[in-house]
Amino acid sequence: MDGIQTFDGRIAGLGTDSGTRIVLGLWQRSPLGPFADAMIERADGERILVAPAPEIAELIAGLYGFDRVLVEPLRARGRERTLQVRSPRCGWTSRSGG
Repeated sequence: MDGIQTFDGRIAGLGTDSGTRIVLGLWQRSPLGPFADAMIERADGERILVAPAPEIAELIAGLYGFDRVLVEPLRARGRERTLQVRSPRCGWTSRSGG
């Protein structure tokens, strides 16, 4: 894809005491339509992209550097102060205070 690429959505990030970082992109509009993707950075520094389709993986991996890319169904759902993310290999639920 050439030119300016516009994404409209949200980004959520969290980290664990063990050193794992997770950044979730929730895109209502993008060059490839709506989708969710996740970057998982392990405590050892390995960066993993989880994307729901090959073309999405290619687009996101072209914008950022990753050590590994997993293409698998990824579902994210937010309600009130809870965010749930599920894929065949990972899943988490986070709740914000307030």
